[in-house]
Amino acid sequence: MPVLATKGESGQAAFQHVRDNIDDLNGRTGIQDTDLIFLKGLMDSPVMKTIVKMQDKLEGSNGASEPVGTGNLQLAKEIEVKCRTSRSREALELARLLQDPHLKAMLVAQDRKSVV
Repeated sequence: MPVLATKGESGQAAFQHVRDNIDDLNGRTGIQDTDLIFLKGLMDSPVMKTIVKMQDKLEGSNGASEPVGTGNLQLAKEIEVKCRTSRSREALELARLLQDPHLKAMLVAQDRKSVV
């Protein structure tokens, strides 16, 4: 029996390995017939295939996203100025939020990361 997928292989390879060898479980592991039928149905499900593909995609991306632009702090300042002169309650609230030092620090960090 072949070895399961190693750390470098994709989840799809491991998934396919299980699907290819699922019949070998019958009678060897003490698994009940109803459990084996359920497992086969689950492994053949398009939903399960999609989940495995998404898991591979997420694991391959390292969870890190790249900034899409620079100048975010400057943009936030311009929006804040325009919102402060508005009569809209929502615009005034946005202006107040954009003055938050924590948000400004995050925007500075984002701008620095996008330059690197």
